[in-house]
Amino acid sequence: MHSYKYIMHFLLAGDSWSQGEWHNNDVTHKGLEQYILDSRHDVTNVGRGGIDNCEALYQVERALWPGIDHLIFFHTDVLRSCLAIDLRLNLPMDMLKKYQAWTADLLDRIKKNNSNLKITVIGGCGKFNTESTSAWNYCVPSLTELLVPGYSDTEFWASQTWIRFINEHASGELSGEHKSQILKIEDAIESKKKCWLDNKDFFYPDGTHPNRHAHKLLFEHLTKLWNLHAI
Repeated sequence: MHSYKYIMHFLLAGDSWSQGEWHNNDVTHKGLEQYILDSRHDVTNVGRGGIDNCEALYQVERALWPGIDHLIFFHTDVLRSCLAIDLRLNLPMDMLKKYQAWTADLLDRIKKNNSNLKITVIGGCGKFNTESTSAWNYCVPSLTELLVPGYSDTEFWASQTWIRFINEHASGELSGEHKSQILKIEDAIESKKKCWLDNKDFFYPDGTHPNRHAHKLLFEHLTKLWNLHAI
């Protein structure tokens, strides 16, 4: 039996990680959403595959109404917000800081305009920097780190924007620092791919999304966080 004294209404947002378990480009289990529903709470899910952090939070602002008690936001690859040309004209780490700040500003705005709203941020395919903003009540900085102790996650991932940049521009005339940052990010992406492929208990069947077992462990972890703070 669930431990809450009343039914809560959750708003779930983010990219494909907010949708649950994937196989062959289809959702095969609703993941965290399903476990919350099974615990007899309400869920509105406005997440969408491929969305970046900024658009996801704009979607949150459009979907919020007084009946929502708690926002759960899956944080994605920060560099997904860029255009490929942005990554050619600017250092990738500078773009990371820019869109990290933009994401933080949007979270700040949501919290300011909805003071009673509880916010949980989950680092999905991109780790969430907890120091970028205090506009959250509960946080799992990296779901991958939660599932695979000892792994060190990063804020970026091989999004379509990054792949397009590598294919179109990375071989061009770039500075030494630019190329150095590209190599650093590429190494981190390969490390993350290997981590997910090596941990099939959590990232099978498609190898790039947490499966229903991972979402169950996440739900149990969140329940402890929320109970600890007397939600």
